[in-house]
Amino acid sequence: MASQELLNYVEAQLKNGFSEPKIRAALSAAGWPEREIKEAFAQIYSQEFLASVSSPEGSFYFIFTKTWSLLKQRFFVLLVIFTLGTFLAVLINVVFLVDIASRSDVSSLLGSSVFPVLFLLFSTLLLSLVTTAAAVFALQDRSLGIIQVYKYALERFLDFLWTAFVGGLIVLAGSLLFLLPGVVLCLLFIFAPFIVAAENLSGLSALLRSANYIRTNFSQAVFPLLFLVLVDASVFFLPKIFERTTGEELFLPAAGIEVILSILLGVFSFVYLFVLYNQLKALYIAKFKERRA
Repeated sequence: MASQELLNYVEAQLKNGFSEPKIRAALSAAGWPEREIKEAFAQIYSQEFLASVSSPEGSFYFIFTKTWSLLKQRFFVLLVIFTLGTFLAVLINVVFLVDIASRSDVSSLLGSSVFPVLFLLFSTLLLSLVTTAAAVFALQDRSLGIIQVYKYALERFLDFLWTAFVGGLIVLAGSLLFLLPGVVLCLLFIFAPFIVAAENLSGLSALLRSANYIRTNFSQAVFPLLFLVLVDASVFFLPKIFERTTGEELFLPAAGIEVILSILLGVFSFVYLFVLYNQLKALYIAKFKERRA
């Protein structure tokens, strides 16, 4: 745990308007160990969220203000991460479609398309996991640059992959029974990527921790999550409606707008979920301390 002297210094510097990278650099130059510096920032950010739980403005207001604050700090890094992920995903799909279109023989198409389809699915999954992991680390440690977040993402890739695999199996099993259980499980596991990075858990442990955060703070979780679902759905369907009501000559501009909106929405949604995760985690810790008192 970081010393009180270090905590006071970091907190004072942040209030004076100094950026996190500058504070970290000054502390490193002064001889403070990197581990203690990381712990100090983690404690201060955790205290911020704990204080917000009892703030008069209410948690919903805090979520928006904190989301906006983080967006201003990390927008460029997240924009690069999501843009690169989207570009590579589109490129993979275009290559796949060109390959399929080049096959004129139907029997040849049916016989040889299994491997390309599997490659498409597998590469898209890997790409989405790397993008998610990089975005998580970009928010978790705000001193990291673009190359560094990808380095951390690749180092912890197996943990993210294992968590996604276990979660996918559980969601699939729930969906086989009925659609609603699968949707509910997706929402319960939505904070698992943040838990993998921040709490060093993976697999079923990370999934159960995510479900516990939502279950023990259901009223504080359900409305912000519903709001995000409504925003995502609205932004997703608006370009679709525009495409259907306009002529073919506007198809490409509409498709371009859709891609840009999806990237911007992805950045906003990810930051929003990160803030909500920390909010619910703080509430969970506060309730745990109350039970032990």
